[in-house]
Amino acid sequence: MFGSYLQVAFNWILRQPFYYVVKVLSLAIGVGCGALFFAHYQYILGFDRHIENFDNTYRVLSAFTSPESGERVRPYYNSGAIVDPVRNEYRDQLLYMGSMLRRTEMFTRGEQNIVQEFMLAEPDIPRIFDLDYVAGDPETALDGPGRMAISETAARRHFGSGQAVGQTVTVRDDFSLEVSGVFRDLPETTNMQFEVLVSEETGPRLYGEDFMSDRRWSVYTGYLVYASFENQQQAQSVIDDLETFVERRAPEQQMARLQEVQLGISLQPLSEIYLNPLNGGFNGMDYTRRNTFLGLLGFAVLVVLAGFINYISLTLAQARLRRREMGVRLAFGATRRQIVGQYAIESLLVSVPALLLAIAFLYFIIPVFSAVTDSGLTVADAVSLGVLTVMAVAIVVVCAVSCIAPVVFLRSAYIAGILSGSDQRSTLRQHSGAAIVFGQFAFSTLLCLVVLGIYLQIEYLEELEMGLEPDNLLILDNNYSS
Repeated sequence: MFGSYLQVAFNWILRQPFYYVVKVLSLAIGVGCGALFFAHYQYILGFDRHIENFDNTYRVLSAFTSPESGERVRPYYNSGAIVDPVRNEYRDQLLYMGSMLRRTEMFTRGEQNIVQEFMLAEPDIPRIFDLDYVAGDPETALDGPGRMAISETAARRHFGSGQAVGQTVTVRDDFSLEVSGVFRDLPETTNMQFEVLVSEETGPRLYGEDFMSDRRWSVYTGYLVYASFENQQQAQSVIDDLETFVERRAPEQQMARLQEVQLGISLQPLSEIYLNPLNGGFNGMDYTRRNTFLGLLGFAVLVVLAGFINYISLTLAQARLRRREMGVRLAFGATRRQIVGQYAIESLLVSVPALLLAIAFLYFIIPVFSAVTDSGLTVADAVSLGVLTVMAVAIVVVCAVSCIAPVVFLRSAYIAGILSGSDQRSTLRQHSGAAIVFGQFAFSTLLCLVVLGIYLQIEYLEELEMGLEPDNLLILDNNYSS
């Protein structure tokens, strides 16, 4: 039985090679685009998942209304003055809370000078981000001035392959920083990358006693603040209470200014940071990532639907061409299950090459996709077990529909009409065929319009006047290593 199914299937492929090639390409493109978007979605969901308490960890934000534009501004950084009041107010609900301040200095060791970016960080920061220490004591790594914890990459950069803990570098000619801990590199899928953490107590010693002493809540001094809770209930209670926090706890002498700018403090879940990084600063909200994601979602849906509808449409068209064959087989005793089996074998001969083509498509498109979306999505991410499972399920579902749909229309009266030569199709069949063709052309038209829109947008950006001549610019890079 199986051999006869294969023989019939190969005969139809040889008789209609164009149908076969188009069906394989339609299914491959649809599945490939769907898998690409699913892999990208999984990549986004994977951000910061190395943090054990991911679901209960938040970024602390403060928003204000711009007096100039009247728009609500929500930067990702804060005033350092709000850290202690928030921590003291919610001490019982908080598991950990810490702040960081980004700085850059020249690290000197002997004749070696390397410009290094680092974070002035409170002791709770390593606990919030679940840093995995390979050397040193994580509990005391940032206790006291002049102490720092560094990543394995930073340790190799500054100290080679030797022991890093206990080694020192010199900053600003005469201030020594001692390595008190080494932690594993943070994964690429994190919203907060850093290689060096320097104890917060080092700040005043390094930059003077007045450093970090500004107590004005409305002055954004670049602090990154994170908070971790034991459970969602405690986090939600703090979120609700923060709505009136400024009114209750802000210094009285600053209240007039804070009311003028309508300062408000809130918590942003780690899961929202990738699509809403809030890196527009005082220039307003930056929706680039979110808009890119939604645009890709719409484009992927159109491509997937167009590919699948085209595949099913061609399958039904072939079924109409083979209606006499199927009518004769049913008249001579073939069961509907056997007819479904025939279509299943033919679908298998289409789906396997389509799956292989879809995987090949991912290998070629992933580097381009990563460059366009400015993401770290790799081929390994795109051909993971989860993505391959989704691809296989999508193909099985589409093939199942294409197997069952033609058989549904092979009713007894319809078969009799075919064998007698009348072949009068019902209004339902005519309308269903017209609906599939209409849907196919509608999605194809939408897809063409989307591609045209993307092309015009790229063309506009290429011709946009930037107010400067890039060819006449000279860039001086002071990041050096000697």
